[in-house]
Amino acid sequence: MISEGTHYIKRRVRSGAVDAHPTEPAIVVNYELDAFVLGENGEPVIGDHKECQKVIHLKSLNSNTDCRALAKEVIHKCNLIHETKLYDVEHLIYYLQTRSTANNKIKEDKNQLGLENSPSSIYHICGLMPEDKASLAKIDEYIEMLYDDMPQKVRGSGFILKVTCDKDNLEELSSSEPTMSALARVLREEYRKSFELSSNIINIFLCFSAYKIFHKMLIDHKICLLCVEVLEYELNRYNKLKSQIVSAPRESKQSKVPTPSKLPVPRSAPITSKIIRSQIPISANTNSDSRRHSASFENVKQTVKDKTQKSLDTNSIKTGMIARSPDELAIHQLRRNLFKLGKNQDQALKGAVELIYNLTIDKTMEEKVVRKGIIKLLCLLLDRTSTDLLLMSIKLLIQLSVYKEHVDKMKKYSVVEKLPKMFMMKNPSLENYAIKFLYNLSFDVTLSDEILKVGLLPKITDLIGTEENSELVCRLCYHCSMDDRSRALFSHTNCLSKIAELLLKFNQYNLILAALCTNLTLNERNSQLLIAKQGLKPFVQLAIDTSDLMYFKILHNMSSHESLKPQFVELIGHFAHLVTILKDIECIIECVGIIANVNVPEVDFKELLESNNLISWMVQFVNNACKPNQTVTDARLLIEVIKLLGTVSKDENCGELLYEHGTIQQVINLLKNQKGDDELAIQIMYLLYQLMCHPITGDYIIQNTECPIYIIGLMHDPNIRVRKMSNYCLDIIKEFDETWTKKIRAAKFCWFNAYWLNMMKNESDVPCTKPKYDPSNEINVYSYAHQAILMPEDDFMYDKDDNIEIMSTKSHTNSSRPESRNLEDRFDYELDTFNEEPYIIDSYDDDITSIGGHLMQKFTNNIIHFTE
Repeated sequence: MISEGTHYIKRRVRSGAVDAHPTEPAIVVNYELDAFVLGENGEPVIGDHKECQKVIHLKSLNSNTDCRALAKEVIHKCNLIHETKLYDVEHLIYYLQTRSTANNKIKEDKNQLGLENSPSSIYHICGLMPEDKASLAKIDEYIEMLYDDMPQKVRGSGFILKVTCDKDNLEELSSSEPTMSALARVLREEYRKSFELSSNIINIFLCFSAYKIFHKMLIDHKICLLCVEVLEYELNRYNKLKSQIVSAPRESKQSKVPTPSKLPVPRSAPITSKIIRSQIPISANTNSDSRRHSASFENVKQTVKDKTQKSLDTNSIKTGMIARSPDELAIHQLRRNLFKLGKNQDQALKGAVELIYNLTIDKTMEEKVVRKGIIKLLCLLLDRTSTDLLLMSIKLLIQLSVYKEHVDKMKKYSVVEKLPKMFMMKNPSLENYAIKFLYNLSFDVTLSDEILKVGLLPKITDLIGTEENSELVCRLCYHCSMDDRSRALFSHTNCLSKIAELLLKFNQYNLILAALCTNLTLNERNSQLLIAKQGLKPFVQLAIDTSDLMYFKILHNMSSHESLKPQFVELIGHFAHLVTILKDIECIIECVGIIANVNVPEVDFKELLESNNLISWMVQFVNNACKPNQTVTDARLLIEVIKLLGTVSKDENCGELLYEHGTIQQVINLLKNQKGDDELAIQIMYLLYQLMCHPITGDYIIQNTECPIYIIGLMHDPNIRVRKMSNYCLDIIKEFDETWTKKIRAAKFCWFNAYWLNMMKNESDVPCTKPKYDPSNEINVYSYAHQAILMPEDDFMYDKDDNIEIMSTKSHTNSSRPESRNLEDRFDYELDTFNEEPYIIDSYDDDITSIGGHLMQKFTNNIIHFTE
């Protein structure tokens, strides 16, 4: 009680921390309140201190709220928050805004999956009413109920499940060994007798499996392996009932009652009975046993037969209805039973799969359940229609598909054929997990092809550009675009326009998207669709601005297609300029390849070479290439430069330009020194072929260089493409000089009759692998292991591109020689017109006789000159 000497009360407020409300969209302001009762002299007589909180609810907060403006409004209306805390309040409002958005998204996902937050809806509790209450204090009573009859066991397990739904009770329950042992024992012994009991106990253990601390306890009681047994038993039970429906007898069409006519009946027609009476006698002994597993076809048929007879006897069939036979009604009843069984099983099976998923974090346990056959069971579960069950099954399959041996087992059960259904259910979560699963499977080439066969590609490509799993979708498409046949399928989807838009408008570089585009542009139709809307210029500008290798690869692939080459004509100068200024040699390779591919008449190559000083750059590079100790990158660039020289040498002016710079002799030296590189040899011969088509350069190459000798040496190379290109060049050489015509005929004659010539000289019984030429003026005998004209034990064939060459059916490839990367048919359509007609032996009788006579005279005549 305040004395009479007091004067007044003074209050002091000190503001404290500002924090976010844990559950509501509100800000909590902490402050301290000091109250003093002052006396007449102004000194405090009585005082009190209290810590208080003020909650500011932000009712208007949503995803579109301006956080800074709302923070200013809060500080203006609340005197407890100082203006210096504006940034802190704004940060808290932003946190509440993002938290609210995330909570709403989770809520939407749960609604889509049919889930709610209440434990009673998450776990369907069998044997209890909603108003039944459970208490941890009565756990011993519930355990005793597990030793009673079956209804009491189900009821007791239901009470225990209600107790475990509260996570605060889990630790105490786990410490009770009798409780855990009793539950494990009952599940092991009774799961075949009561589905409701096994469902309750599985959900009890599922509550424990959500926390890693209880995993050891569950593994010790072998709960994981027990769940696999429950899965197997329930699936076999379902499949057994399903097989009864499939194998049930069906009446033939002739035995069906005809549909009554709708035509009017004449008055004179006799009146017939409208009631269709069954001729099947009623069974006197009706089995009323309603055991759990008695729903066989015969039992159902007998029950339905009795009901049908009663309904017929009571005139329950209306006019115009078709009477069903007992077999049909029995099948209908079995289908209803199957549907009801599947619906009841879904929740329990989902709990068993989720429990296995939680416990297989331990890799040892994962190996055990795989040995128990979990993969087969999961593949069977994919035939179900429950969203929750499918979602959980795919999550476990994703976890198992990390290992190749597990994927091989999934392949046996046609897992890919079951996945298109996931995209038809229009569930975003299910689609996302299906994409993750398909991505793991796509590392297997067989399964990657299977994904395309079942028609999943349009479903997958529709998800390109979505917010969730967009990168994973691109990775999956990349795996599916590894071969030509699969790349062609992308042109039948709408993904090319999406990819083009993402490439041109994406703020951040996406390597996976660029790699996918690189694969797709190898197909001509895909390239056309990619630039259908924006055109080619934006892609060229993007490559120039970023100087990124992947974009140059995309353009390189596009330039290889005939229909797109004209679009590169006006842009080719940019690439010629980039060749001389870029530092990255990989980008230079792609730019040179782009210019080499644009072999169209509209391009003035001479002006292109001179205006960008490209001719000097190429001449210098070819001169340096003749030096030893080249790196792999230099060899790749050399091939692209030779291809470019072959393209520009179609122009006679460019050919003369190369002649003036001395490049022709350097190229011939490269042909001489090429060390088994088939691709380099082909590109060099193509360049020489183009140069020999012009009078000045052709005369120089044939008359003043040793090029014809080197080309003759490649006339019978093991690689068929090298032989074809060599024959094309020899055709041009024979057009220039008659002397070389006889020499080439002689060389082919010697090759054709090599075995006979060896026998005549008595030098060897078995020919060597390749012809050898002596630098002297005599012709050495050729020895050829591949030729078989006179050896009946080997098969032989005529090469249609060689004049009189006979080749073995043995493989032309040589393991010591690298495979060519660019052995495309780019030469065939240009050179077929120059291909010489097959040899007509009669027209060359004089030449062959003359040559054969000299050969018989110990090969003393000077017919062909070869150097080392």
